[in-house]
Amino acid sequence: MHDDDGADDGGRWLTYGEIAAARGTSRSAAVRLTQRRKWRRQKGNDGSARVLVPHDMLRPARLTVDNSTGDADAGHIADGRLLAGALTALEHAVSALRERTEAAERRAVAAETDRLSMQAIAEEAKALLIDAEARTNRAEAAVAGERQRANALRDRIDSLRSDLADARAEAREAQEEAKVLRQVVESRREEGLLRRLLAVWRRVTSAAGSDHITQTKSP
Repeated sequence: MHDDDGADDGGRWLTYGEIAAARGTSRSAAVRLTQRRKWRRQKGNDGSARVLVPHDMLRPARLTVDNSTGDADAGHIADGRLLAGALTALEHAVSALRERTEAAERRAVAAETDRLSMQAIAEEAKALLIDAEARTNRAEAAVAGERQRANALRDRIDSLRSDLADARAEAREAQEEAKVLRQVVESRREEGLLRRLLAVWRRVTSAAGSDHITQTKSP
């Protein structure tokens, strides 16, 4: 439990800067001292870390021979360890960053390769589509030409059929006319034959009459 000025039954709640000012040291020394003493820490309302410092540790630090060879050496050792740890962490961070960068570059190369591959596939598909459209147009033109020729052939067939029907009608008319002509010829032939027979009969009759008259006149 502490009051408004940061006082507590076991000490005072101070920031690292306040500890450094009270003891006449640097802020990093105050941090190391807090870690070495394992003093209680918590965040204040302003978000800054506060440490519960015992009352007897609020006086300025005295630099003695033992203290200089103890705290100072310990501080240097702690600083060295912190520096080594920071360097190690930095190396790990750089290594991780390098790995992430290399992985990102590999992904970028793979993505670019995929993009180029997809672009090549798209261009090939486009060329195939254009060729297919051209073939389709040629096929449609050929079909239209064949359809036109088929229509022309159908018209020609219809015309030939009409001509054939006309020719057959004319042939039937010619046959009828020939039949009539044959009948006329036959009729005329019969008439001529009758005429010739009649002429012969007349000559025979005339000759027979002449002979009878001659016989009658003879004694």
